[in-house]
Amino acid sequence: MLFFRDWKCDGEVDCFDGSDEENCDLVCPPHHFTCKNKRCTSMTWRCDGDDDCGDWSDEEDCEHWACEPGLYR
Repeated sequence: MLFFRDWKCDGEVDCFDGSDEENCDLVCPPHHFTCKNKRCTSMTWRCDGDDDCGDWSDEEDCEHWACEPGLYR
């Protein structure tokens, strides 16, 4: 597998065994959310009802909006 140095500790698992994300001091870029599993995801995806982190931590402590009757979310 081709492995680029920029992919190490970028918050995304690129190696099958996840070794590219081991022993990292995670600092997410601005406007990103730091997941509990040490991944980064865009703040625009926080509390959107989707598991963008892979561990649902981006959906914790969110106010979930209720839809009006007859509407689907």
